[in-house]
Amino acid sequence: MRSLIQLCLKGFKADKQARQQVAPGEHQVDALVRVTGTVKVGEDYTTVPTVSIPMKETLALFIRYCGVTREAAIAALHRAADESIAATGKGAGAIAEALPFVEEVLKDVQREVLDGLPRQPRKGAVSIKGITFEEVTD
Repeated sequence: MRSLIQLCLKGFKADKQARQQVAPGEHQVDALVRVTGTVKVGEDYTTVPTVSIPMKETLALFIRYCGVTREAAIAALHRAADESIAATGKGAGAIAEALPFVEEVLKDVQREVLDGLPRQPRKGAVSIKGITFEEVTD
């Protein structure tokens, strides 16, 4: 039960009036409160750790493993960046032509690379509805 109450306290947001009624400074609190409301805890799940992939390091190793020289890789990256930035007129057409290819490659990366990574566990979402606090007086 203590953990459930802690979830309520963590998710509770005071209304603006409460903040306006408290003066700046440090305040000691010693109160007994009654907590009512609903806490919904979602099922735990696993996910592909795409956020955990170090992109700079991955890109460097990708270029190395592809056998592309440093100079050729930088030149290609520079050209792609320039064309993307200047994507008006003719440049937009080149990008529009390349996008279906890129979309297909991204699907292959998802299927053949990301789906093969070890999945990481995540805790289910916590939603709090109608939480109220009432001070209990002795």
